[in-house]
Amino acid sequence: MTTTLSLPVRRAIALALPLVLVMAAYSAIVKPVLHSVAADRADRAELTDALNRYQQRAERLSALEKEITALPQGGAQAEGYLPGDSEALAGAALQERLKTLVAQWHGQLTSIQLMPAKAEGKALRLAARGEITLNTNALLHVLYAIESQTPYLFVDTLTIHAMAPSGRAAQAEADVPLSVQFDVSGYMRGAE
Repeated sequence: MTTTLSLPVRRAIALALPLVLVMAAYSAIVKPVLHSVAADRADRAELTDALNRYQQRAERLSALEKEITALPQGGAQAEGYLPGDSEALAGAALQERLKTLVAQWHGQLTSIQLMPAKAEGKALRLAARGEITLNTNALLHVLYAIESQTPYLFVDTLTIHAMAPSGRAAQAEADVPLSVQFDVSGYMRGAE
């Protein structure tokens, strides 16, 4: 038993069959190719962006290399060290730095003595022991300047004695004269 389809159904099938074949061919052949082309374009754009970033970094690297070669020998590494090529010159720089700071705040440097230097790693530690006379406010400024400026110095010991007021019964706390003994150290570059 054979069933026959009506003429309109056969025409619809005849028209739909090429359309289904075209859609199948599109899905099987054209759509994957278009998808591959789009993916390749996205990959190419991503790779182009990456290449541009790497080229910019390479240019920056070469500029940084030029800056590094332009730095003086010992450049940024020597910034915190006491200046001087010998222990005597670095010790003199330490003493001069302390004298300048005390004089800047109207104190009086009573005595200063360099202590023996000690090797610590690749650096040489220099220390000075001294005594100054100044008021409380000036002492605060001197201590701050010692430990916050370059060359880097460190207050190792500090002994403070208030001096007896002379002639005045009541002095402001900031004007009380102080006798201060201290040990201050700093580092100079050692032989490498």
